[in-house]
Amino acid sequence: MTAVFAKQERWDRVLFYAKKASELDPKNTKTKFRMGQAYLRLENVDEAKTLLEQVLAENPGDALVKQELSKVAVANKQREEKEKMIYRAMMTKLAQENERDESK
Repeated sequence: MTAVFAKQERWDRVLFYAKKASELDPKNTKTKFRMGQAYLRLENVDEAKTLLEQVLAENPGDALVKQELSKVAVANKQREEKEKMIYRAMMTKLAQENERDESK
């Protein structure tokens, strides 16, 4: 079921059914992998990383898991860059407000 929804890129459905499957078999690595994929696509990068690292620990040679973890690394880098830009914009705005206040 999760594979079908993954092909359709319906990540909310993938996550829903993977969680249900995980309740029945918590050690199933394919289920953890699908949950990790879904979390990543739904931008819950930390949860995706945790699950995918668990799967990799159980299957160290799995190329698909390594590929997903590289996507996690890219997503983390993008998130960090976005946070830096937001912080810079805030600091610039504060500096401009301080300059205006001082010139009064």
